[in-house]
Amino acid sequence: MKKKSKLFFFTDFNSLRATLNAHYNLIKKLEKNFDEVIFIDISNFIIFSNKKKKNISIIKKKFNKIKFLNFENTKKFNIFFQTQQNKIAINNFGKKFKDLYIHYLMKQNNIKQIKVLNIDIVSVVRKIEKKFFFKKIIYFLDNKVSSYFINILTLLKVLNKIEICFTSKYDIFKNFQNSSFLKKNFLFYKHVELINSSAFDEIKSKKHKISNKHILFIDYNINHEDNIRYGKKTENQIIHHHYKKVNLFLNNISNLYNKKVIVSIHPLYSINETKKFFKNLKVIQNKTLNLIKNAEIVILFNSTVINFAYLLGKKILFLKTNKIGNYPETEFDTYPARSGCPQIDIYSKNKLTKIGLEKLFKKNILKRNAFIKKYFIPDGKQIGSDKLINIIKKNFIRKNNENSK
Repeated sequence: MKKKSKLFFFTDFNSLRATLNAHYNLIKKLEKNFDEVIFIDISNFIIFSNKKKKNISIIKKKFNKIKFLNFENTKKFNIFFQTQQNKIAINNFGKKFKDLYIHYLMKQNNIKQIKVLNIDIVSVVRKIEKKFFFKKIIYFLDNKVSSYFINILTLLKVLNKIEICFTSKYDIFKNFQNSSFLKKNFLFYKHVELINSSAFDEIKSKKHKISNKHILFIDYNINHEDNIRYGKKTENQIIHHHYKKVNLFLNNISNLYNKKVIVSIHPLYSINETKKFFKNLKVIQNKTLNLIKNAEIVILFNSTVINFAYLLGKKILFLKTNKIGNYPETEFDTYPARSGCPQIDIYSKNKLTKIGLEKLFKKNILKRNAFIKKYFIPDGKQIGSDKLINIIKKNFIRKNNENSK
């Protein structure tokens, strides 16, 4: 008798909405291709985690075939996985010290892990101001030392390595390919497969109706937890002045193009708080892709959701400011520096004109096209999620079925 094909997905349910949005195309295909897809909440096993549990009942309704499990303690976690066969899981957590215990549980229960890295297509190099010396040390420990430490533990077989890493980052793929047998022992992954970005999958998998109805602004969370952790909390006075400048800029663009501006925010942001800063604009949550499809211009400081705008051929305008700290400032420069898209300081006194903006949008087209090819579609025209599912089935599901006969 053929065994059921089953796949686990380990993630923090406190950010479940953002995870499902980011991996939406992949998750829908997992539903179709596996008999069971089970999401496992890791929030109880993250060290020093004190986050309040979020209600996910509404989210569950969108994925009827997926099970969502939360284990109160280690004992219940272990009892459940002791009864499971063919324990194959997508690892949607990190390599920081706070993740050590969940890595340990994966080892204890002999769970084979798969990593999917095709959302954040560009790595951001952070700059932390010298005056935040201790935060600089924390950043180094949390992002460098912890990663090396976990690599050493996998080398010593205290923790499990990732069986396959699927990535759209060509440098990770190339580095693995060029590594010697000895060096590969020190790496976190046993094998690396190159796939296209999740944004490419989403755009390629469906027919999209495109229009230029409005101008879209994707808001940036100034007091994001990382900005506070490695910098400082921005004062209310600075925040209000920041949004005053943003509103003036958006109003100017709206007048130049004679189109309304719509504000889109991240699934985890507070829509009520955001509305306070955009009293004359419509603020929408959880519909960013649809808003991008119907935008003539997409304006932002930084967000990975901009990936869709590149692939849909939208006009993209990046903003910047040095008034809210060095840590976020480096984020703002990453995409425009690599893709050649225009970037404007919201404190600039240069007068904007429609003709001037259109010239900026047409400039560096070749650089933008090269950027898209390198970062979004490094694996040709193949759908990344299809390749991922085929490899998982071939290397784990079919082999396990054959071995059980």
